[in-house]
Amino acid sequence: MDEHMDVFFRLHAMRWGDRPGVIRGRELQTLHRAVAHDMARRGRLRLFTMRMGDEPIASVYGFQHAGRFSYYNAGYDPDWRNASVGLVMIGQAFEAAFNEGCCEFDFLRGAAGYKFDWASKQRWLTSVRVHARRGPGTWLTRHERYRDAIRRLLRRTDGTDDE
Repeated sequence: MDEHMDVFFRLHAMRWGDRPGVIRGRELQTLHRAVAHDMARRGRLRLFTMRMGDEPIASVYGFQHAGRFSYYNAGYDPDWRNASVGLVMIGQAFEAAFNEGCCEFDFLRGAAGYKFDWASKQRWLTSVRVHARRGPGTWLTRHERYRDAIRRLLRRTDGTDDE
């Protein structure tokens, strides 16, 4: 399985580059490997890889449980972008999920444009944090708001709006 995770991490990094949210760094990849091993042991891991000959060109990483496929993330070799390998991989993940009895395919969080090509409805995720008016909680909330504003500005500046 570690080899398959290596392929996923490599293709994921190739697709997303240096954007925030990319699964990179030894600690984060170690965490994902541990989760993948645990989910595989439970029969819940779904890891798909598309190959051209022996060369991996696209990968989807997700989980399946209780009739729901949760699409966690994906990656592909940008040289294959014009062949729509990402779109094909999503279609393959849909087909596999429904063939295994799933009645729901969840793209999880984020409003990336490609998700709306497949989804029939959207869920909203809301977080609530309660803290005193002064102290560390106030500082943390302010810091996160500044960070999020900077990320939005950078996305607009580089012409991207997907995750």
